[in-house]
Amino acid sequence: MKLIAGQPENFSPEISDLIWSEDPEFLELEFQSFENWDAVCATEWPTTGSGNCHDATTLAIENGTVCGLINAFSWDEVESRFEKTEALRGPSHLDDETIAQMDSLFVSPAQNSFFVLDISVAPSTQNTGLGAKLIAHAETLARAKNHSSLCLDVRETNPALGFYQYLGFTISARSEAPELAAHNIKAYLHMTRPITQKRR
Repeated sequence: MKLIAGQPENFSPEISDLIWSEDPEFLELEFQSFENWDAVCATEWPTTGSGNCHDATTLAIENGTVCGLINAFSWDEVESRFEKTEALRGPSHLDDETIAQMDSLFVSPAQNSFFVLDISVAPSTQNTGLGAKLIAHAETLARAKNHSSLCLDVRETNPALGFYQYLGFTISARSEAPELAAHNIKAYLHMTRPITQKRR
């Protein structure tokens, strides 16, 4: 298994599938179906400076197949990347109130943090250490940019919560939007972990 940087030409269906698997209820509300999400993901991937594009993504490859990924970038890129993502995706089918409720679930990353937007591991490679390897890779990228912490958002009911806690992430905020409960979208946790500086 090897980690490679995302490239404009190396999009594959596994990428959209992995990201969808992290939070299918949220993405289904936003995009209405996996097919719509897959098309959006394929369009966004070759761009630069957006959320789910290649230039912020590292892929895990085994036997020529994408089996995991991590998408992460600096705290001060979050606003501009999300703005470009919205511009690429065009008008939403959702009303403004629903969009505001969805946005309220996520806390802005702290200054000097490295934000993990997506991390996902295929079922076939879970419990192999790949998740920890992807987090370690993100930490290496963050350390090179002199960031002081990693942060991410995760559903409170996500089975990966215990994994993040095992790796040293702690909960810094909890958010929920009761109006979205009908879509099975409940509380989200913002988690952070200090970056360990390597000894010289």
